[in-house]
Amino acid sequence: MNGIEKEIDGLGRVVIPIEYRKRLGFELNSKVVISAENGMIQISPINKVCVLCGKRVEKGRKLPLCPKCVELIKSE
Repeated sequence: MNGIEKEIDGLGRVVIPIEYRKRLGFELNSKVVISAENGMIQISPINKVCVLCGKRVEKGRKLPLCPKCVELIKSE
């Protein structure tokens, strides 16, 4: 696994490196969604996650739904 190694402090906090924050659009005081799946933690900007499953949604989508959930809705 490649990436930046960080230490968890006494309150369970980890600093997200600035280059990742800029790349992912995290701004000061913005809200995020934290989820855990398959032994990994995912942190996503709250306005860029699917409202049904919590996975990241690409920029430019009118509705906050991932393609998989859109297909699921269409099939019903």
